[in-house]
Amino acid sequence: AEIDRGTASPDSEDCAWSGDLGTAAPINTVLIYQGTPASRGTRATVAEDAVTAFGATPHVTTSAADFTAAYDTGGFDLIVWESPSPAFTSDVQTRLTSWVEGGGRLIFSYWNLRLTSLNAWRAVLGIDVADSWSDGGRPLVTNPSAPIDLLEGMRSPLTGLDDAWGINGQFLTLTGGGFIAIDADATAAPRGVVAVTNGARVIVNGLLHHDYAGTDADSDGTDDVVEFLLNELTLLGSPPPI
Repeated sequence: AEIDRGTASPDSEDCAWSGDLGTAAPINTVLIYQGTPASRGTRATVAEDAVTAFGATPHVTTSAADFTAAYDTGGFDLIVWESPSPAFTSDVQTRLTSWVEGGGRLIFSYWNLRLTSLNAWRAVLGIDVADSWSDGGRPLVTNPSAPIDLLEGMRSPLTGLDDAWGINGQFLTLTGGGFIAIDADATAAPRGVVAVTNGARVIVNGLLHHDYAGTDADSDGTDDVVEFLLNELTLLGSPPPI
């Protein structure tokens, strides 16, 4: 079956893939944890900007306590977790584990998935971390074996990474079902940095979206990384009905 879930949002019209992947269930409200300080400008709003362009309502939290309170209140369809700092507390891990194991949809980015305290969480995500890099830009390309193209509608490779943080990315391997969607075009053979797992309900980014903010290579008025996150959202669901 063809998945065409872009008709409700002009910014996601190009997000259509063939294959029995993901779910067409609408995404009305998205719970976001955004750990990037507001002083970083548009880097701090990449997830919010993508959710808004998608047509859903973003509920943004900026502390672990606010996130857990919002989680406990409920009323959301998908979670985006984006954190360049140690904010992944045991309370957060407990809730996100319940969310994923209960069938919830998640887009997850964290600065250091190699931490031993996250061993159990990596198992829930269905990934492990082979290595990381801290030397600046690594262009992102579609894995040639992936059944979908998360860079569809964009200029590939996705570039423009600014060395905003100590760890710029992590190379992922699968420990369960799923596939590697995006590779980092390293000097050696490309290595996976974005994984789709848990029955195509979970996207694990071995990078932080905001590290790629500020580039519009196709000159369409929207940051390339916002379009990238739009594609990730589109894989996991459909915009709200107009």
